[in-house]
Amino acid sequence: MKKSQNNTNVDDVQALTTKKSLMMSLMKMPTPAEFFAEYILTGVASWDEINVLGHNNVKSLLARARENEKSETNEIERLQNRKGLFEAALKWLMLNPGKCAGDYFAELAKSYDNPQFKPNEIGKRPGSWGDDLEPLTLESETRKAGSTNFNICGWCNHSGGGSCRYNYKISTCCQLLATYPEAVAREWMKDYLSLNGDNPNELKFNTPCLMQKLTAREVEAILSGIDFNIHVALTKRETVRAVINKLLEQRRATNEIIKPWLVGNRPCEYMNVGDPMVVYSGGWGKDCIVKGDWINAIGIFGYRHHDGCLSYQAQFPIHTNASHYEGRGGGAGMSRPEALLATEFALLVSMVQKLGPKETYAELMKSTGTSNPDQAFMRIWFRNIERQKLKGFSCEKFFEALKSPDFATPPAGWIPPTEDIKVETVKDAEHVLQMLDSKLFKTEDEVTRWTNMQLRVVHPDKHQSSSPEVQAYAARQTKAVIAARDMLLKLRKEA
Repeated sequence: MKKSQNNTNVDDVQALTTKKSLMMSLMKMPTPAEFFAEYILTGVASWDEINVLGHNNVKSLLARARENEKSETNEIERLQNRKGLFEAALKWLMLNPGKCAGDYFAELAKSYDNPQFKPNEIGKRPGSWGDDLEPLTLESETRKAGSTNFNICGWCNHSGGGSCRYNYKISTCCQLLATYPEAVAREWMKDYLSLNGDNPNELKFNTPCLMQKLTAREVEAILSGIDFNIHVALTKRETVRAVINKLLEQRRATNEIIKPWLVGNRPCEYMNVGDPMVVYSGGWGKDCIVKGDWINAIGIFGYRHHDGCLSYQAQFPIHTNASHYEGRGGGAGMSRPEALLATEFALLVSMVQKLGPKETYAELMKSTGTSNPDQAFMRIWFRNIERQKLKGFSCEKFFEALKSPDFATPPAGWIPPTEDIKVETVKDAEHVLQMLDSKLFKTEDEVTRWTNMQLRVVHPDKHQSSSPEVQAYAARQTKAVIAARDMLLKLRKEA
C-alpha cells in the first residue's frame, strides 16, 4: 500500500477526501431536479418555478419530501440499533478477557434455532425459475423469520434484500456488515468467498453467520463506518427538512392557485366514478370511429380502479370494440395525459389559448423563466409527459388540439342503451367484476368481498345528485354486478 511523506496511507487520504466531498454535497440546498426523482418531477430548474405548479402539485411534492424525511429517520434508528449491538460486543469483551468479538455473537446465537441440512434436504425446488439451491424440508416452509439470528442467514432478521420463498432468503446480504470496510474484511472473507463464488454480498440460506468470525479490531472498524453513516443520514435529514420548509412556504404562496396535476403526481383517487371527463382520441388511428379530437365521458369502475389505472365511458360509441360498453368504454394508466378530468381540460384550454394562436409547441418548449406563469406551467407539464416517451402520443398534436377543441358528436339516431348488461357466462361475470380469473376466488366470502368493493362506489345510492348519464350507468352497472356475483356464488355452492 502506498505511503505519503507523513507516513499516512494514500488510500486513507483518498477515502477521507471522498467523505469530505460527500458531506459538502449533502449540506448544500439541492435543486428540485437533484431532490426529486425524474418520474416525479421533470423540467424544473429552480425552486422559483415550483410556484407556477399550483397548490395540488406543491402539496404532492411536500408529501414526497416528508416521506423522504421519514425514510431518513428510520435509517438513523436502524443504524443506531446496529451501533448498540456492536458496542455491546466490545463491552462484553472487556468482561471476558481472552475471547474474540465473534464469541459474543456465538453466545447470542444460542437463543435461536440452528438448523442443519443433510445433502438430500437441499436442492432446486420444482417450478423454480432459477437454479438456486433451497431447503426442501417441511420445517423450512413453516419456520418463522428471525428464528436463526446469528446462526445461518436464511431466517435471520439481519439479512437484507435478495431472492426469497416462504419466510427464508434463498440468497441475500448481511445488513450488519453492509458498512464493513473492504480492507479489513478481505482476509477473513477468503474462506467464505471460496465457498460462495466471487460476490461477497451474496450469502446463501445456510451460510454460517459471518458475525461469529469478527475480531475486536473489525468491530471497531464497523463502528467507525456506522458512525459516519449516521452522520450522513443526519445531514441528509436536515437537508430534507430545509426542502420541506421551502415547500411549506410555496404551499402557502400557491394556496389559491389551481392548476392541473402533473401526470406523474396524480393521486390514486385522481378520477372517481361519475366524474365528468374529457378524453383525447387524436392518436387512436383506425380504431377510432368518430371524427374530432376530444370526447366527453364519465369516470367508471374498471381495471385497477384507484390503483394506477382509470376507466371511462363515453356518451356514444367511439371505437370498434362493441363488447366494451357498446364501444363506449375505455381506460388508461394514471399517468397517461389522454384522459383528463373535465375541470383540468378546461384549465389547459384556457392556458393554451392565453398564449395566443401563433404560439407553437417548439416555441413553448424553448421558453424559460416564470414571467408568464401559464407558459411556464405548460412547459413543465409537457416536459413531464415527454419524459415518458409514450408510444403513439404526440405532445405537439395534443398542444394544437387544445387551441380550438374539436369535440366528437354522436352518430345520427344514437340512443343510449337501456337493456341489462349481458351476464350469461362465467366470462361475462369476470368481465363485469374485473376478475382476471374467478377461479382465484376460492370461497363465497372472497367473491362477496370483491363484489362489494365495486358496489361501494357504483351503487345508485351514491349518485342520487349526479347527472342522468351517471345515474343510468350506476343503475345498469349495479344490476350487472349483482347478477355476476350471484352466478359465481351459485357455482361455488354447486361445486
